[in-house]
Amino acid sequence: EDVRFSPDGNTIATASSDGTAKLWRKDGSLVTTLAGHSAAVYGVRFSPDNNTIATASRDGTAKLWHKDGSLVATLGHSNDVEDVRFSPDGNTIATASRDGTAKLWSKDSSLNWRELHPCLQLKGYLQSSPLVEQEEEHLCD
Repeated sequence: EDVRFSPDGNTIATASSDGTAKLWRKDGSLVTTLAGHSAAVYGVRFSPDNNTIATASRDGTAKLWHKDGSLVATLGHSNDVEDVRFSPDGNTIATASRDGTAKLWSKDSSLNWRELHPCLQLKGYLQSSPLVEQEEEHLCD
């Protein structure tokens, strides 16, 4: 369902409807299989530092993997996760879902991934958008 080159250009990641993603060398030999989703994998992305792979799945999760195939974290939604993207510094991840939400995830001090509070995502918009009425700003107080 998706294919991406690693930032260094030496590895290719593929996403598949069989619930896996695979990492390949440019010569076509398999490096490892990222297995752990329970439904089709829609998307795959490499982190900017080339050390982490993110997958987005129909099973309602995005998963983060080490290049050796070991699972780092599972990021959840209540419906299909359509896409996943790393920020340029690799410390934040955005996920987009058919549940109608986009979530931001960040590493904490112990390098675990956690969802950012929704108001951290919306507060600047709520304070600066002329389309949002003043009384709605209390949502993030």
